[in-house]
Amino acid sequence: MDYPWISKANGIFSAALIAQFVLSLFIAFFTQTWFEAIVIGLITLSLPLFLIKTTPQSSITRYSVGIAVQVFAALHIQQTMGLTELHFEIFVMLAFLSFYRDWRVILASVGFVAVHHILFFVMQSEGSGVFIFEDGHLMFYILAIHALFALVEAGVLMYVAKHSHREAVAAFELSSNVENILAGNGKFDLASYKPSELKHLADFNKLIGSFSALITQAKEVSNSVAGMAEEVSSLTAEAHSASENNSTQISHIASATNTMTAASNHVAELIVGANDNANVAFNNTEQTRSIIESSGQNIDSLTRALSETSGTISELANKCNQIEEVMNAIKSISDQTNLLALNAAIESARAGEHGRGFAVVADEVRKLAMKTRENAEQISEITASLTTEASLSVQQMGKCLDQAQTTVAQANEASGMMTGVVESIQSIVDNMASVSNAANEQTSVSDSISESTQSLASNSLHLENSTSEVGLKFEKMQQQINSLNQEMRRFEV
Repeated sequence: MDYPWISKANGIFSAALIAQFVLSLFIAFFTQTWFEAIVIGLITLSLPLFLIKTTPQSSITRYSVGIAVQVFAALHIQQTMGLTELHFEIFVMLAFLSFYRDWRVILASVGFVAVHHILFFVMQSEGSGVFIFEDGHLMFYILAIHALFALVEAGVLMYVAKHSHREAVAAFELSSNVENILAGNGKFDLASYKPSELKHLADFNKLIGSFSALITQAKEVSNSVAGMAEEVSSLTAEAHSASENNSTQISHIASATNTMTAASNHVAELIVGANDNANVAFNNTEQTRSIIESSGQNIDSLTRALSETSGTISELANKCNQIEEVMNAIKSISDQTNLLALNAAIESARAGEHGRGFAVVADEVRKLAMKTRENAEQISEITASLTTEASLSVQQMGKCLDQAQTTVAQANEASGMMTGVVESIQSIVDNMASVSNAANEQTSVSDSISESTQSLASNSLHLENSTSEVGLKFEKMQQQINSLNQEMRRFEV
């Protein structure tokens, strides 16, 4: 696997090796060790740079670099004939090798240092012309001191490198996974995360797993909330429309209630007027009934009077008939008297002078008889006329009696009907009073309904405003949910 710190360390050590080679040439300028500087330096420089170029991530490359830096340190010590200060380069290069975070590179490097020191210590001790320490410092305890410090530093550096390597690998895997997650052009591809087997990333594996589950659940909840928000928004719109319709209906109800209240008040006024008129009609009808009863009584009295008059006229007719009979008797007597007077006159004429006075008497008697007859005939005519008129009067009286009786019956019937009318009017008056009370109660109820309607209208307006406000809030919430969904779509799990 390609680790970025190895590439970075390769770059650092490429520069470090070149610097060490330049330092070799610089030392050669003073010590006239150009052969060693050029030959050994170029060989030592070429191999690791070639490996860095061709196989930068190979462990051989790292080992070669670790040994090469110590070869240059050994070359510099050799060029300066064991100068003690240049031994610090060994420790510096060991520290630099920690950039690789590979304890084996440090081990290889310190192993080369150990072999170099021991071998060159022996060779310098035998006078072979190589140097590890300055003259006067070629002692075993100094070698032991150098070896001890080198081993201690190497041990510490290897320990640090080992732990640093674990942390670096964990950080690298974490960084790689984060890069893979963020490599989706603004999206977060959690599905591309590969759980690491490192213990250091166990918690992070759990975090990503929990985060993936959370994102999945959040998407489901967001989609569900978005659906519910749309439904609630639709229901809010329907509720707002229904609230507006209710407000309109309530306005109509309020208007109708006000109209009904005005009508109830008008009806109450009309009922009061009708009740007054009914009372007047009741009084008038009662008076009419009394008048009809009185008229019936008067007609009944008239009937009795007519009946008595009819009896009187009938009796008068009978008397006239009796007078007619008497007149007939008088006329008969008058005729007989006239006949006797005529006979007496005839006899007086026969008697001559002796009978003259008797003749005069007889003539007077005849005249008186004739006069009596004429008077009797006139009386007969008068009595006949009276009888006829009496009969007609009796007939008319009979008709009058019949009409009077009919009128009495009708008056009684009218009186009964008027009694019924009076009772009906009284019932109407009572009903009018009940209706008036009901109208007053209806007016009171209408006023209460009007107040309730006004309160309901106010509540409906408040509900409409609240519904509008809720609708606006749901629109904002829906926009936020849409924004959340857009953000959630950036996560792929």
